[in-house]
Amino acid sequence: MEAIQGGGWIAVLFLGFVSVAISDQMPGTSLDSMSANSAPRITRQPPAESEFRDGQSKTLLCAAEADRQITYRWMKDGRQLAIDPSGKFSIREGEGSLVISSPGGQDEGVYQCFARTDFGTALSTKTTLKAAVLDSFPTVVRPIVHRPTVGQPLNISCDPPRSYPKGRIYWGLSTHSTESSRLEGIDNDDRVLLDHNGRLYFANVLMKDSLLDIGPNLYYACIVKNALLGKFVKGNEQKVNPTNVSEANIRRHAPKLMWSSPVLDKAIRGENKRLKCIFSGLPTPRVSWRRIGGSSELSGRASPTPESHNTEIEIRGVDYTDDGQYECTGANSEGVSSRTLTLAVESMPYWRQNKIPSDVEAVEDDPVEIECLADGSPRPVIDWFIDGIPIQNATRNHRRRVDGTRITYDGVTNSSDRHVFQCSATNVHGQIIANIALNILASSPSFLLTPSDTKVVEGHRAMLPCRSTGAPKPKVTWRDPVTGNGLQRNRFSTGSDGSLEIRNADFADSGLYECFIENKFGSNSVRARLLVRKPTLINNSPRDLVVNVTDDVTLQCDVTTDPEEASGLRVTWTKNGKRIESAFDRRLSINPSDFSLNIRSAGVDDTGVYACHADNGLDNATSAVGRLTVRGPPRPPTGVHVTCETHGATVRWRPAPNDDDDNNNTNRVNEYIVYCNRTDDDPSGHVIECTRVTAPVRIQDVPPEFAAYVTLHPWGSYSFSVVAVNSMGQSSPGQASDGVCTTPPAIPSRNPGGVCSKLLGPRQLVIVWEVVPREERNGAGFHYRVGYRTRRDPPSTDFEVKAIRDPHQTELVIHDQETFQPFEIYVQSANEVGVTPLGHSDKRIGYSGEGKPTVVPSNVNFNEDSLNSTSVEITWTSVDTSLEKMNGFFKGYRIEFWRVNQPDEKRHEDIILNRHFDSCPPLSGKGRSTPVRKKRKRRHFASHRMSGSTDRLWPNSRIRAGVMVLNQANYGRLSDVIEFQTPEGVPDAVSRLEVTESGSNHLVVEWSSPLEENGVISDYVLTYAIAPPYVGSSSQRILPPVERRFKILDLLPDSTYAVSLAAETGAGRGQLSETHGRTLPQTAPSRPLVGDIDVGDDSANISWIPGGKDKPGNPGSRFYVEYRQLVDKGDDGKWNQTERVTDENWTIVADLKPGQSYEFRIVAVNGQDDREQESRSDIFTVYVPMEGERKTKPPPKDEMLIVKRGDSVVWWFVVLMSTIVLLVIVLFVVCLVYRSRGQMYPVYEKERLWGSPHKDEDQPFGEYARESPPLRPNADHLRKSGGSLESDEKPLDSSADDSSNDDGDSIGDYDDADPAKFNEDGSFIGAYNRNNRGSGSTAAASASGDRRAFKKHRRRRGPEEDDSPSPPTRANTYV
Repeated sequence: MEAIQGGGWIAVLFLGFVSVAISDQMPGTSLDSMSANSAPRITRQPPAESEFRDGQSKTLLCAAEADRQITYRWMKDGRQLAIDPSGKFSIREGEGSLVISSPGGQDEGVYQCFARTDFGTALSTKTTLKAAVLDSFPTVVRPIVHRPTVGQPLNISCDPPRSYPKGRIYWGLSTHSTESSRLEGIDNDDRVLLDHNGRLYFANVLMKDSLLDIGPNLYYACIVKNALLGKFVKGNEQKVNPTNVSEANIRRHAPKLMWSSPVLDKAIRGENKRLKCIFSGLPTPRVSWRRIGGSSELSGRASPTPESHNTEIEIRGVDYTDDGQYECTGANSEGVSSRTLTLAVESMPYWRQNKIPSDVEAVEDDPVEIECLADGSPRPVIDWFIDGIPIQNATRNHRRRVDGTRITYDGVTNSSDRHVFQCSATNVHGQIIANIALNILASSPSFLLTPSDTKVVEGHRAMLPCRSTGAPKPKVTWRDPVTGNGLQRNRFSTGSDGSLEIRNADFADSGLYECFIENKFGSNSVRARLLVRKPTLINNSPRDLVVNVTDDVTLQCDVTTDPEEASGLRVTWTKNGKRIESAFDRRLSINPSDFSLNIRSAGVDDTGVYACHADNGLDNATSAVGRLTVRGPPRPPTGVHVTCETHGATVRWRPAPNDDDDNNNTNRVNEYIVYCNRTDDDPSGHVIECTRVTAPVRIQDVPPEFAAYVTLHPWGSYSFSVVAVNSMGQSSPGQASDGVCTTPPAIPSRNPGGVCSKLLGPRQLVIVWEVVPREERNGAGFHYRVGYRTRRDPPSTDFEVKAIRDPHQTELVIHDQETFQPFEIYVQSANEVGVTPLGHSDKRIGYSGEGKPTVVPSNVNFNEDSLNSTSVEITWTSVDTSLEKMNGFFKGYRIEFWRVNQPDEKRHEDIILNRHFDSCPPLSGKGRSTPVRKKRKRRHFASHRMSGSTDRLWPNSRIRAGVMVLNQANYGRLSDVIEFQTPEGVPDAVSRLEVTESGSNHLVVEWSSPLEENGVISDYVLTYAIAPPYVGSSSQRILPPVERRFKILDLLPDSTYAVSLAAETGAGRGQLSETHGRTLPQTAPSRPLVGDIDVGDDSANISWIPGGKDKPGNPGSRFYVEYRQLVDKGDDGKWNQTERVTDENWTIVADLKPGQSYEFRIVAVNGQDDREQESRSDIFTVYVPMEGERKTKPPPKDEMLIVKRGDSVVWWFVVLMSTIVLLVIVLFVVCLVYRSRGQMYPVYEKERLWGSPHKDEDQPFGEYARESPPLRPNADHLRKSGGSLESDEKPLDSSADDSSNDDGDSIGDYDDADPAKFNEDGSFIGAYNRNNRGSGSTAAASASGDRRAFKKHRRRRGPEEDDSPSPPTRANTYV
């Protein structure tokens, strides 16, 4: 028992420690569940006044909110209402609104809503409830009749009955004295007006006021309308019968006040107030208003009401500033009258500075002050309530004092001082009330805002926030978390909210900080780390630059930042304060290395102020600005206008503003160009330059206006524009705003130029000329008059003239003329006005068409010293170049040359010696004029020897060449021909270079021979390197001339390589061809697919398809075959490996045992050394037949070739292979039938099978044979197999016993050519061989002797020594 009791004490102590720990671990825990939200808050309350209609339900609004249940009650006239949901008074569910069913007069009174929770009670404002009413006017039997004198004033009284709400008073016209009579409202004007009490005033009475001109039985009636009740009442009818005085004799009188608002009037602040004055007088007075004192102008809130005709003003939203005197003045031609009104502004209570007293939260034992500050006019009375009870009636509290507008506590307690206080401010104009909850707090400290790990820039201010809450308010201490000591540094300070401020942060300030808070109920702490970084700096800002349009510009921005923040560094540029988005303008780019801004081909719009801004997310820096000025063409002139004259126009314009200001973006204007736009024949116009005007040098000399006179062509309509020109170019045109200038017609301005004869075919004269422009035709009906006659001395005939009506025609052909004869020719311009006279140079000498030269160059030879692969110098003896020998105008010589073996492809080189001559000299005098020949510039002469060169020869070719004479249209006979041989030249670029295969570590390139080899290709030079922008060393490989494919190994993965190739001859290296290829990312290669299998006596030729199913996939760089013998089913022996293959997709597995089955799998490899990655194909089984089985029987079915994919047989592959075999057999039978019927010559057949290779198109199945090895075996094979090139053709069905003599066209010839004769797509040739070897067919048996001998020889030599060419996938590799 004592032990138990001892254990109990231990448990009690443990629970005590746990409770302390929990209180320490749960900061911010309130020691009292009550909060300020527990106090009710009034959210909806009724207005100060309300009304109801008899018999209709009425609702007085009241609603409150709190975090707990609220109960409502209502007081009427200070007494609590009995609430009964089924009775007259009920409260709406979910809120506190009072519903009064069928209210009556006894329900009028003052109501107030009370909302209560267990925290306290809140009150609404009081509302006065009244019944809506509209009484009737007193009954009057007879209408009242008024008999004023015309022109005198009159007022008609209206004693309105009681109305609530206040009714609207107006006057109308009544036709009867009953309530149901028709009433029509009268329109007020500045003569007939109402005062605020409803009395009707006439400033002066007129005869029309009798209403007789409207109807015989009309009366005035006062009407009161109650909008709430929706009805109106009519007062007694009144009649105005003016004394019948002629209006012409009416006496005028000055204005006199008839009625005004009270002289001492009041307005309520915030409401609208109207002031009105009514004056009598004739003529009707005009009323004006002003304010007395200070500015006489009315405030912006005071304006006349629309219906008052300026007799009334309304002040909207009255304020204390509207307090003062206002004067209304009535004036007419007879005098003036005025009245001063004094307005006193009062107000209902309002909270001072619009601050509604709010809830108060206090800590236990702390002093508290509750203040209620309200203003109003008159000054409001402040009353205090506690939970709705007047404070003087509440329970007394010796710690509480009331002092007018405030309540103070010396110290509050949680138990007795929690209440809802009401502050009520009341004056004659109304009441306002505020509910103030006093909540007593007591809680342990907790964090409102905790510090987090913070980065700050060196030299900047660091702020670590630490806002806390608790009751009492916690004490905040910042300290070192390691030592627990407070921070005592001059640059450190703690703010009123607990935040730690570190001024001018230093790198030594980096570290861990702790914020510790505590009060009497507990403590808490939190830690944060401060990191101080180096500032971001811009070391090189953009400079001011002046550039020209299209220049490339670079603006510097050298930025440094803290290395830890470099990853977040972002640099942007601004132009004229706006961010530049380079993605929207391809001319703009930011250099990622130095953040400079590059502007390509700058334009005028690029002028501006530039700055760069660097931001790393922690701090930022902005550079100094640099001004970029791009000089460009000027702006167009302004104010262009024109004055038209008979044969010209005067154009005037003004320079563009600041055109010559060196501070703008343009250079100084040098000149102006005036353009004339002729629009009469083309709506789009024809623009020509009319004149130029030089601009003055200095800006001070620029005149306000320029002027230029331009001469205009006849018969035209012109508009004008002016362009400004500076050293950078021209401005856009400044268009004239005036109309169009039109000129009269005249004869054409000139005759056509360029009149001559064109030396075309013989026996025709072709006369040509230039078109006369539209602006020089000068009239309608324009045409050409072409004249010609034979040139004789003296002339024997007149000119024959032909009219050409097409103004655009420039040629006339006259047929049936003698060859190369002189003519006199001319062309005239004409229109409807007349013909342009011929000038002394308008007549020319022309010639008919040329014939062929009659002379031939002799002694043609070539200069051996000048001969190279493409050029040579040819020499010959010059000829007689007279017109008679030339049969035309001598032009020069032509060297013609061709290759001996291709005579149809000819080239020539023209040696032009007579470029400058006048074939159409002007006609002068009567004597014969001969063509003027300018001095010809010959190439060179030596004893009348001529020479010419060409650089267009074919290299490495036998060339023949000759020379002929040229005139302007024809060439003569070819001279004697010479012959010479050109040496080799460098080859052309290869015609095709492309990357055909890509892997992780290799590329395969293929190419075609150059189109022009220009000699004997000795080798190909292949160069490869990583493509720019990366820089690295390049590698080079020298390849034999027969190669067309190369596999580049050991490349980097996922990299772009530049590959170039050039062919070489004895003359040197040819032009480079270049391509690019990209290696794949470093991954394991795709699983290779098994290709054709060719089984020998003790070997197997295994082929594969790189890339697998998803070809091209990722083919491996290297391959090898793994194999093992199957001893027992299910036996997994050790795998053997072949040598690795890089340049072929096949390999030979030797030393296999006949009569045994083997498992094979193909391995693809990427990478090298210890980073190799491998992928393996499916396992497949191959049976090696014994020699007797090959001749007599097929292998057992269970040991035939099976390709496995996992553990299941790929039946579709077997079906496909069977179909291919069947098609090959059918094709083979067709070939046998064709050969037996065709009886082809056996020697040709031997050559085709064993002789020299033919072109691709001559080979059968060219698409396979193009890359397959030739069928010709090596000599050792022929000797061992007994074959002979001279053997006769043997039948295809030779028996196996004759195999020693089987060298004819047997299947064995095809079969023994090379066991690897197939291509990567599984062609039928390989399939055929595989089936024959596996099935032991008769054809295979007939060739077994040759095949065994060849295969044994191949096994002895090894695949690397075999002279037979590679299979189709071979790619010689040099690494």
